Amino acid sequence: MSEESINLSNSELERVTDKCFTNLKILSNIQPGNKLYYNEELKQFDIDQPGTLGFVTQAPSRWWYAQSRNTTIQNLENFSSTMMKTIDTIYHSEVSNSSNGIQNTYYSNITNPKIIFKEENSNLLLSYIKEISNAVRGLNNLKQTYVDDISTVSSLDIIIEKMSVRVKKISNILQINKSNKLNKTKKNQNDGFLDEDLPPYDSAV
Repeated sequence: MSEESINLSNSELERVTDKCFTNLKILSNIQPGNKLYYNEELKQFDIDQPGTLGFVTQAPSRWWYAQSRNTTIQNLENFSSTMMKTIDTIYHSEVSNSSNGIQNTYYSNITNPKIIFKEENSNLLLSYIKEISNAVRGLNNLKQTYVDDISTVSSLDIIIEKMSVRVKKISNILQINKSNKLNKTKKNQNDGFLDEDLPPYDSAV
């Protein structure tokens, strides 16, 4: 199933991206035994840490936000979906500048990419790779908190897998982009500019 990109202005994209990075950094700080809840007002996750007598410090906050494990999983899934759509929007901003309605076929036609990404977009995608990878480690720690709950662990595994697949796709695209930059530099030294065709990409996870 493919994720659709979302239409955002530059300022909106910056705001959403900042919020994604904030949440990814929070997720990366989860330790074994910690529990997670979502602050609807701030639109971000928070971590409940065990108190001196087990999880006694968690009850008030988790009760206040009326959250259960299922709610936490749903919030993680919603965040993951929004984050991936945001990443797709960054990629599609390159698409719109170099093509006219070409469909994304990243895995079916990976041998023919020749796009050169804008530097700011490359750096942004690199940041996503780093932050998602760190967040995956935190989510793996969260699995240890719910080790006896097969349903919750399975749901976390699915979220982790989606994030890991997206990291691989971004890495592949940026590796191709790096190669294209080198090829373009060599080509320009000889006979001018290369055509910047759209690289195939599939946002499906």
